[in-house]
Amino acid sequence: MLGVIGIMSFLAPRIAIPAPVLFAVAGVIWSSIPSLPALAISPGVVLAVFLPPLLYADAWEASWIDFRRWLRPNSPMAAR
Repeated sequence: MLGVIGIMSFLAPRIAIPAPVLFAVAGVIWSSIPSLPALAISPGVVLAVFLPPLLYADAWEASWIDFRRWLRPNSPMAAR
């Protein structure tokens, strides 16, 4: 499974499709094949292992101009 994720991450920019779209399609295909085992990942593992690298990678591509523009509208939602 990790090999498939790596291959999809490598191919996504080359075929001009966002990697999350490929991951979602792969998840749908994985769930539709009855002979493959069901995957169960606890939310704590997702929050501790998978989410931080994704946020870190996207932070390098973030625009400070957009961040400042959306800071005021998003701040009330973050305070809840």
